[in-house]
Amino acid sequence: MAQANPDPLVKNHGTTSGYAAGCRCDQCKDAQRAYTAEYKAQLATSGEYRHGTMSGYTTGCRCDDCKAAQRAYMMQRNYGLTPDEYDALLLRQEGLCASCGEKPDNTRGFHIDHDHESGDVRSLLCHGCNVAFGLLREDPERIRGLLNYALQCSAGRLMMQPLQSRPPES
Repeated sequence: MAQANPDPLVKNHGTTSGYAAGCRCDQCKDAQRAYTAEYKAQLATSGEYRHGTMSGYTTGCRCDDCKAAQRAYMMQRNYGLTPDEYDALLLRQEGLCASCGEKPDNTRGFHIDHDHESGDVRSLLCHGCNVAFGLLREDPERIRGLLNYALQCSAGRLMMQPLQSRPPES
């Protein structure tokens, strides 16, 4: 395996500050790995490492309690939403996507739809609806245009005409 070359613009190769500055050479990656392992060991012996908390998840534990704590923390940090508020929103939507009215697949669950300018939570969307809404830039005109296109396609009005075949070349 080829070793990544040190970034010539980054000082302190072989240290965590080299890695933090963006260098991904093997020396800097090794220094970051060693630092992370030492940090996890310190937390484990200091008593700060507790299951069912953010410190448990951050130090590598993936038990259900630690995952739930991580999810609650991220929901609060990113959307200002508590797990109880999320559950109330889910109950209000009867466990269905606010857009298509279907249950999401088990692998992805719901996405928390929010206004990107104000940060206000709007509803819960399945993965497909969330992606589509984002790709359409949350623009009602684009959404109407796509709807009109889909309606014309389903009515058979947008079928391509067969291309004229060319006469054989001599």
